[in-house]
Amino acid sequence: NSRLIDALKESYSMTTKGNMIDNLAVFIIFIGLLAVGSTTFIGSLFTQPFATIFLISVYEDKMQSPDTTSDSPDQKGIEV
Repeated sequence: NSRLIDALKESYSMTTKGNMIDNLAVFIIFIGLLAVGSTTFIGSLFTQPFATIFLISVYEDKMQSPDTTSDSPDQKGIEV
């Protein structure tokens, strides 16, 4: 139960930290993809996976982005 609460807190902090405009742009693109696909049944079969892959790629990019407060060379993509 506490792991679920911790996961929700982490998810909330991921979406609220950083540039809110980026999060809004991701939301608009995701909803736009779903709206285009929902016009037909066949369209939704194609656009739903693409929209999900888009969200996964944004999530992975956020998880792999270096922390700007850290001065560690290996976290900034510089080989040691």
